[in-house]
Amino acid sequence: MITKNSTIKQVFEQKPEQAQELLSPILGGRCVSCPMAEQEKIGEALQRYGLDKEEIKEIIQRLNSG
Repeated sequence: MITKNSTIKQVFEQKPEQAQELLSPILGGRCVSCPMAEQEKIGEALQRYGLDKEEIKEIIQRLNSG
C-alpha cells in the first residue's frame, strides 16, 4: 500500500504504470532516477512541487486503487 511516507522509488516499484501516469507529469523523469528517490517521501516531493494536502491524498488514493 502506498502512503505519503512511501519513497518515490517504492511507489515506482510497486505501481509502475500508475506512477508513470500520475506522477511523471508532476515530478518529471529526473525525480525517478535521482539518488534521493530512495529516501524522499512521495508526500514531501509532491508538496514541494506545489500540491496541497488534498491533492496529495487524491493522488495516493488513485495510486492504491489501480
